[in-house]
Amino acid sequence: MRIFPALPSLDANFDAARAIRAGGNAAFVYLGVMYADMAITGSPSDDLLMLGRVVTAQPRRARMIGFLAHTSFSVVLSLAYAGYAWRRLPGPAWARGLAMLLSENTLLWPLIWVVDRRHPAVRAGELPKLNRPIPIAQQIARHIAFGLTLGLLYGEGKRKDG
Repeated sequence: MRIFPALPSLDANFDAARAIRAGGNAAFVYLGVMYADMAITGSPSDDLLMLGRVVTAQPRRARMIGFLAHTSFSVVLSLAYAGYAWRRLPGPAWARGLAMLLSENTLLWPLIWVVDRRHPAVRAGELPKLNRPIPIAQQIARHIAFGLTLGLLYGEGKRKDG
């Protein structure tokens, strides 16, 4: 008897180590795109500050906490991708990773209305309101980079030997 009957079982070819490596690398690609898009657009939409500033008012400490939260969430997301989603999504590996991350971005986007109203860094003017065209474009670009990287690096997952 399954405790959580609504949850699908893990994919038989699930490769946790490969997923963790892919997710960790995708997390760094995301951050690279974040710093590049902040420099190009001039919009200080810093996800590390957004994640960490909820815990501390000190910007340097907030970014360190944000980095830990970002990489942890990236690994959890990559494990969910590898364990449940990658075989169920259509298309080549890069498209499956892209679909997963754009879906995640779309599902979580309504939280931005709360962030824009309640987040301490937004209230203090350290972060821009995120429900604006440039921050939206930044988030989409970052999630595209993460999704493509995750899909390409996880690839077809663990292959069974003949």
